Amino acid sequence: MRGISPLWLAVILSVLIGAAAIVYNVRGAKAKNPGPVGPVIYGKPRPPEARTKSGRRLLGDVEISGPSIVQRDPQGREVWSARTEGDLEVSDEDGRVSATGVEWKLTRGDQTVTLKSGRMELAWTGGDVAFAGDIDIRDGHGRRFAAKQARFESGTEKLICEGGVTWNVGRYTAAARTLVIDVKHKRLRLRGGVKLTART
Repeated sequence: MRGISPLWLAVILSVLIGAAAIVYNVRGAKAKNPGPVGPVIYGKPRPPEARTKSGRRLLGDVEISGPSIVQRDPQGREVWSARTEGDLEVSDEDGRVSATGVEWKLTRGDQTVTLKSGRMELAWTGGDVAFAGDIDIRDGHGRRFAAKQARFESGTEKLICEGGVTWNVGRYTAAARTLVIDVKHKRLRLRGGVKLTART
């Protein structure tokens, strides 16, 4: 039986070493894979850390300066603004902002919707805003509404009010379960058990 030449022996050894390196890299990649990138809180990515810019506190797309709160779109344009006369709390842990004694404003073209409520709360993720307490709403066209709770859907630009909804129209008061103010399309709708009564 003829022996293996040194040249062939070198080739065989290099192939075996390369295969071993490939196996090691694959196993190492599996062992080092940490799963989802970034820490997870209740199944959701951790919100961005609150940061400051020119003396203003930023959390996601929410900007806070003193008692004022502003939400901006990705282009930096104002979506809505609010001012609080009570407490203002910012949680870096779960990305929530809450305030009491709030006056909230949304302007689109010649229409400005103003809402006053006992409490406002929003999350950095969805951009929707929730209101609670005795809510007073004015739509900029002389119409005034009241409700117990409301939410602003930033995606549809609708203000949805529920709970003891009333609308004073001249000598009459309209009552309903739900009021929807569609700011984008300048529409207003009362839904559910609508009643119209004359005020004495």
